[in-house]
Amino acid sequence: MGGGRVTGDRYLLSPSSGGAGDGRSIETLANLRQRDGLTGRGGYATGFASLQQRAGAQVTASESRVATAEAEAESAARAESELGGVDLDAEAAQLMQQQQAYQANAQVLSVARSLFDTLLQAI
Repeated sequence: MGGGRVTGDRYLLSPSSGGAGDGRSIETLANLRQRDGLTGRGGYATGFASLQQRAGAQVTASESRVATAEAEAESAARAESELGGVDLDAEAAQLMQQQQAYQANAQVLSVARSLFDTLLQAI
């Protein structure tokens, strides 16, 4: 009764009926690692692959929706600018054309005035 082991001690081993301490829990976890051939369920790798596939499909679908939304936004902006009627390149080209026409008309008037002055001096 001193708590130490003595030669000739006997021990009685009996099975655990409550399940605590036996190998059933670890056996159940080990069985989860492998897929059950009858039901087709289980298996960490199968579950993980399925999770990856679903996540990848959702990412691909989201990227597709983003690309579609960006294209629609660009198209809407283009349509809005067409309706607004302001194309800066076209406006700049038209402004240069008007400026050149004004300079040409000013030159014509200058030549006409010079001719008129010459005619008046000739008389």
